[in-house]
Amino acid sequence: MKFLALVILVFTSSLCLQSHADQAMAQKVSAYFKKHDWQLIKEKDQVKVYSMEPEGLDVLAFRSIGVLEAPVDQVMELLRRVELSKEWMPRLSHKKVIRDVSDHEAVTYSVNDLPWPFSDREMVLNNRLVVHEKTKNMVVEIFSVEDERAQRDPKHIRAQIYLGQTWIKAIDEKKTQVEIVILVDPMGKIPKWLVNLLQKNVPYKLLKGIEDMASKSEYSVRDSYKTIIKDLYPELYSKIIK
Repeated sequence: MKFLALVILVFTSSLCLQSHADQAMAQKVSAYFKKHDWQLIKEKDQVKVYSMEPEGLDVLAFRSIGVLEAPVDQVMELLRRVELSKEWMPRLSHKKVIRDVSDHEAVTYSVNDLPWPFSDREMVLNNRLVVHEKTKNMVVEIFSVEDERAQRDPKHIRAQIYLGQTWIKAIDEKKTQVEIVILVDPMGKIPKWLVNLLQKNVPYKLLKGIEDMASKSEYSVRDSYKTIIKDLYPELYSKIIK
């Protein structure tokens, strides 16, 4: 039950945009995942997908990791360009920004298609980019929040993401390691075995979707991202940013 208590605390505190206490709790949940064993459930196209059943929860946490054939600046821009999400995210009906805080933070509203006879799921998420200088990683942290700009749609059921992290690290000027860790509960009356079955392939599809888009894109990179890349990868900067 220890992990369930952590999840409840994270969710409760995330109902307001994240504070320093929020960040500390998120780090505890992240540390829990790092300490416990993951089971390899899929390996394809140099992407590995793992699952884990956290204590006290019926839904599985998933983790995927792979080195993508795409430069880090384009990966960063793709993730921030919310209007493009439908082109690479599986089962996404639509997604929009409802609160644009900065280049590094935004609150989004999205709807995911579920197969009949289940209702589509909506999510309101706080998305924030954090830089880890020591490990040379950038992390997009995602948590469910409430926001008055996103009233509940009676046709949908609001799902909850208890933990979502996308770890991004440049390998060279053309390759980026991306790791996704996610724990999501779709809520509502869906058998948990079906939830886990439906979610099993999502982490793989997310990584391959990012790779497919970012490997051929030429997005203009915002200055704040250029600064991060220069600080983290000075030896690669002139090769990445042209």
